[in-house]
Amino acid sequence: MPDPSSFSASAYAPLVAILPVLWLFVSLGVLKLSTPLSCAAGLGLSIALAVAGWGMTPLLAAKAVLDGAVFALVPILWVIFAALLMYSVAVETSAMDSIKAMLGSVSEDRRIQA
Repeated sequence: MPDPSSFSASAYAPLVAILPVLWLFVSLGVLKLSTPLSCAAGLGLSIALAVAGWGMTPLLAAKAVLDGAVFALVPILWVIFAALLMYSVAVETSAMDSIKAMLGSVSEDRRIQA
């Protein structure tokens, strides 16, 4: 196993670090693989490079994957939760009827209201 500190300082480290991104470009653009398969292979390649090249422990790599997933999903889920909450409040307070009436009064043309 290479010494992680010497590998990180080498000129090859950035070239090795970009391999997962290049894999995504090639697998999606050239090989036309499915997105889940390409991303799973890219994740596996990233983990393998982190463990083998930079000396990261497998447990730490798994924690990094989990942290990245949470960091990506929480904002999306927060927006969905807020939208559902606002819709529920609008329906419960009959504000949705007011919104429908207001949008319906903009024009008599049914094509615009669709």
